[in-house]
Amino acid sequence: MAAGATARPSAVTVVWESVRPRSLTVAAVSSVVGTAALVPGRVVQPLIAAGCLVLALLLQAATNVLNDAEDALTGADDHGASGASLAMRRQWITPAQARLIAAALFGAAAVLGLTIALAAHRPGLLLLGLVALVAGWAYTAPPLRLAYRP
Repeated sequence: MAAGATARPSAVTVVWESVRPRSLTVAAVSSVVGTAALVPGRVVQPLIAAGCLVLALLLQAATNVLNDAEDALTGADDHGASGASLAMRRQWITPAQARLIAAALFGAAAVLGLTIALAAHRPGLLLLGLVALVAGWAYTAPPLRLAYRP
């Protein structure tokens, strides 16, 4: 075991810690506020609203995990005050494994987004979803690395 590594817990715990769960509240709150904003003028479809909430959580989680992988590879999280997930700090996963987790989460988000767009009869949502996927990926991944630009 590498210096700083601790015994690896269950896969569920590793994935949970990889997504930085405390940050998911931002995605949840914005989804709930967006749904609440519809209430005065539209009938809210509960399944679509729940799907949008899960979609926001998946996109935030995927972005967090990919951010950790890319920051580990570039050395951005090598200092003591790093924002890396517990799974990365304890070396439960490698950057390559984090990328796989992120890809799975982005994939699940894409499938759910497609399902929501079709169920809501709003094909234009597919473009919005594509932009969200690209933005999440491009946040710290090459070649754009948006987080490191002024």
